Amino acid sequence: MSVPFQKALLGGALLAAILAAPPAAAKDVYKGSLDPAIPHHAAILDTLSRIEKDPADAKLHNDLGCLVAWDGFWRDALRSFDTAAELDPKDTAPGSTPASSRGSGASGVARARVSRRP
Repeated sequence: MSVPFQKALLGGALLAAILAAPPAAAKDVYKGSLDPAIPHHAAILDTLSRIEKDPADAKLHNDLGCLVAWDGFWRDALRSFDTAAELDPKDTAPGSTPASSRGSGASGVARARVSRRP
């Protein structure tokens, strides 16, 4: 008789754990909405293919961040900016790679947008 009662508690405990867990920030959310017929999206797809060929190119990651931020995918943009900064921390191009300009340019806008979200 105690077995069904324990199973009921287990289900409730699992549900509580799932509901209490913070939502995970999905990676590359923008990829599901890309349409190659749209020039801006074609540029994103081109940049992604270039990154596949040369994943250590900081400029490509920075470009991807700018393109993705334009569509409002701020968390994905920040990931790209952070990757660019890690790959080339000496890049000081204003408003591009956040290594030197964390508060300006597209990276600053992305950080401000993400920090406003709950």
